[in-house]
Amino acid sequence: MSGRLIDAVNQAIEGGETLESFRKDFDKIVEEHGWSYNGSRGWRSRVIFDTNMNTAYAAGRWEQIQSVKRTRPYLIYRHLDGQKNPRPEHESWDGTILPVDDPWWKTHYPPNGWFCHCWVDSLSDDDLRRYGYTVSDQAPESSMVEKTITLPDGSTKSVTVPAGIDPGFAYRPGEMPSSLDEAIDQ
Repeated sequence: MSGRLIDAVNQAIEGGETLESFRKDFDKIVEEHGWSYNGSRGWRSRVIFDTNMNTAYAAGRWEQIQSVKRTRPYLIYRHLDGQKNPRPEHESWDGTILPVDDPWWKTHYPPNGWFCHCWVDSLSDDDLRRYGYTVSDQAPESSMVEKTITLPDGSTKSVTVPAGIDPGFAYRPGEMPSSLDEAIDQ
């Protein structure tokens, strides 16, 4: 991604911009660089905006969760109802309650894919009692699947990811992979 596009994304995140204001910068940058892209301008700019905004929010939320985990030691996975094309795995994870430090959250902390609008809420022991929730005995089973991705140079690569997680999303926002290869393999 170009430095100018990264700056535009960061400005949108930090300045609370709307999709429409981001699209103005996006259009200028695309024209300046003579880029072409798959899909329509509206689709591509929305993917970039939506993914970066949701990931930035999730990273900030993870930081908050860490600061209160002594008193709110559990997370509940939430799937946004009413999705046009819901992911069956995400729907099946809805309501899963696990300790904040459960290893499952390393790969399943949302967002878990393009246009994923799942989230987590932190819970206290009082919340569990109040709502009648029960902490899951174990994390949902997670089979690994192989997917083929297209790299920036046009070549393809097979990667293994947990079922229901898009390649590049099997990490916890705020804890970025240590290398591009590690990010691609997720």
